[in-house]
Amino acid sequence: MKLIVCFLLSINILIASETNVVKTSELELFLFKIGFESLLKDVDITKSKSDLNETELQKLNSKIEIIMRELYKDKRILSNDSKSVVGIDENIKNEISLLKDEVSFLKNQINKFLLNKKNVNSKLNTKQYKIKVNSANIRSGAFPNAKVVEVLSKGTLIDIEYCNNYSWCKFKNEKKFVAKFLIKK
Repeated sequence: MKLIVCFLLSINILIASETNVVKTSELELFLFKIGFESLLKDVDITKSKSDLNETELQKLNSKIEIIMRELYKDKRILSNDSKSVVGIDENIKNEISLLKDEVSFLKNQINKFLLNKKNVNSKLNTKQYKIKVNSANIRSGAFPNAKVVEVLSKGTLIDIEYCNNYSWCKFKNEKKFVAKFLIKK
């Protein structure tokens, strides 16, 4: 009897489930297939990226190991205080000190050269001008609002070091400026 009840109950469940079944359209199945395939592709791409990152990390770790082995080889370590390497033989230390001396000598030579070049250029660029107006205001800066330091009369000779793009001329060896239209050669 129990067997018959179970059989009837299972038939009812099958009939009830068949009536509620909704068939999916071919379009829905096609879209589901495309979505599932793109999901699989994304998973593959993510997996390959993680594999690449893992191999890059392994390469970096191996490089760090090589550097650390070389650094600690023969108990050589870098000391922060003396800026030198402990465990280097005396010949290399002597070469380093000689190179430091040569570099400082070359820096001095370059500075002397640049200073001489500047002096030569300033001597070559210095020109004598005359004031061409009745009175010219000499200013402390190269702009019209600068303080008037001196007033020169017509015909006064002045040494000009250079004139800038804004037509202001600087006196040689002084921090004085005059407008270019007030002077002539």
